[in-house]
Amino acid sequence: MRKALCAVAALLLLTGCSGSAESGSTASKSVPESAAEYDRPAASRDAESAPADHKAGSPGEPGETGTEQRAIAYTADLRVRVAKVETAAVKAKELVDAASGYVARERTYSATPSARLDFQVPAERYSGVLDALSKQLGEKVSLEQSAEDVTEEISDVDSRVESAEAALKRLRTLMGQAGTVGEVLQVSEELDQRQADLDALKARQKSLSKRVKEASITLVVVSEKDEPAEEDSSGFLGGLKAGWEDFTGFVSGLLAGIGWLLPFSPFLIGLFFLGRVLYRRRAKRRSQAA
Repeated sequence: MRKALCAVAALLLLTGCSGSAESGSTASKSVPESAAEYDRPAASRDAESAPADHKAGSPGEPGETGTEQRAIAYTADLRVRVAKVETAAVKAKELVDAASGYVARERTYSATPSARLDFQVPAERYSGVLDALSKQLGEKVSLEQSAEDVTEEISDVDSRVESAEAALKRLRTLMGQAGTVGEVLQVSEELDQRQADLDALKARQKSLSKRVKEASITLVVVSEKDEPAEEDSSGFLGGLKAGWEDFTGFVSGLLAGIGWLLPFSPFLIGLFFLGRVLYRRRAKRRSQAA
């Protein structure tokens, strides 16, 4: 019996290795449209996706790549200059909420009026929401977008999950056939390790599904007062302005110096009169001596 258990355990280890090797061949399989289909067998997904002929669509919708549907993760970084930061932030949240999105994170800065909002929106509404945020809040300063194809990564994780689940099933069967405490402990240890690997794979599978189903938009809203437009400093008006600024700067410096000396004025006035009296006495003595 012990020999049989060891042989089955060795077979399970080989199966785990073959699951990683098979992931390369399954990378070309089509990707399910929703997270619910990740739990379906690979054979049923392949049977449904093989005859499909997809057409190109908007972000979040199937695109034409032969007979394979691509899984795309969309992200965008948008910077907008507005008159009032708080008003613009409220309107941005209303636009996202109307598209069934939500605020993942929000930060506001009072020192330099600005706000940063991280939105998650359904992938099929990504373009519309981004367009609305760019045009309805204020002046668009910058926009950066990216689209990451995670089709092969999803296919690889799906294959690994199926292999891990099959290995766990065989290990549980082997656990019921164990005859000694040592055999039970050995199989139990392997079972715990495979379960931990499966949990990690499912967490990664869930994260990938969310990235495809929900697009990420980071919006930075800044105040117009903090970013004034550059003015032309050349020509007569530019020179006049520069001269006036220099003059006002000189006057301000002079007044500042007077203000600094003002507390010492009584002492300086006293010294002035004392010196004047001493000078007159000295001059009088010289005249008498002559």
